[in-house]
Amino acid sequence: MQCKDCEFSELRDNGKRVFTCNPFENIIEPECIAKWQLIKLDQFLEIQAAHLRSQQSMAPMQSKIMKYIERELKDLEDADDWKNTEDQDDEYDL
Repeated sequence: MQCKDCEFSELRDNGKRVFTCNPFENIIEPECIAKWQLIKLDQFLEIQAAHLRSQQSMAPMQSKIMKYIERELKDLEDADDWKNTEDQDDEYDL
């Protein structure tokens, strides 16, 4: 039996086939499990590709934020340098 002939297969208006089968409840043939696994793997890959695209679009902004944070941390370290130089001067005065 082909998936297109199965009672758990629907053809949507956009031409995409949707499967409502559940391997824990309504498997008709043993090959259905392998096909169901392929469908789920394909869905997983689509999700991962969408996640990768969103991460790639955020990369320039993340890079700018990291540069800003590094600059702020350097400014904080530079602002605390006077403490270290004053402590060193006190050591020489002894």
